[in-house]
Amino acid sequence: MKKKLKTWEEAWADLDAAYNMSLRAIRKLLLKGHVFDENKSVKWNSEEATKNNEVVKKEVAERVRERNAAINSATSEIVKLIVREFDYKINEKQAYIIWNLAYEKGHSYGCSEIEIHLKELIETFKAFIAEGGE
Repeated sequence: MKKKLKTWEEAWADLDAAYNMSLRAIRKLLLKGHVFDENKSVKWNSEEATKNNEVVKKEVAERVRERNAAINSATSEIVKLIVREFDYKINEKQAYIIWNLAYEKGHSYGCSEIEIHLKELIETFKAFIAEGGE
């Protein structure tokens, strides 16, 4: 059974949510020389700071992976919507070209700007295809 496509609104909301996912770790990176316990050795405190920083780096890396997966999933859904917008006369590879153009033009200003450029590009490419005729 084929999965039902999301609406444009749902797809854009998913992309926006993905871009807004936090990459911050719960803990903070500690500077070299941080003292956890002044009654313990300098070496022990240094090892604890190193352990803490490794945990923080792993957590941030995991958050980056989760965010990237969410962005890729939302982008994939938008690409499928682009294909549908062309009545399936283009494939996903072609739709990614359109998506990438819109993304390059608008990503600096956020998802709403990408959406504006994508709508313009879809209309432009539809007109281009229509003029090609059969």
